[in-house]
Amino acid sequence: MVFVENVLATNNVSLSKDATINDAVNLLGKSSEEAVAIVDTQNQNPICVFTERDLVKVLTNKVDLNKKIVDISSRSLITINHNRSVEYALSVLTDNNIRGVVAVDNDYRFVGIASQKHIVKYIEEESFKTNLLVSNIIS
Repeated sequence: MVFVENVLATNNVSLSKDATINDAVNLLGKSSEEAVAIVDTQNQNPICVFTERDLVKVLTNKVDLNKKIVDISSRSLITINHNRSVEYALSVLTDNNIRGVVAVDNDYRFVGIASQKHIVKYIEEESFKTNLLVSNIIS
């Protein structure tokens, strides 16, 4: 069984709770991920997530980009333990109609983001692997 921690995005996916929308936009621009987690720097607990969908809403509603992200976050945060299976993570994404979920450790500290693209890529790779015995090849 493969765990969520094996498919996590961990680089350039988090900002401090003092980050502005502009900070998140810049990080999303540098990253290949679709979301940024906002984390309390004191205890490393995730507070909220800012996604590309949120960015579209911000731009559509002409929200000031200098506002803090925590001030505009309205959605409840969905997290999973990094020791859960990839299949469980995929079911959480599907059940909640989201493309990424924040992974935390046993102390609820931020670990990374498990995105749909990483999970699907893993599942695709696994579906093409076959376990062959030498006796199957040599006749």
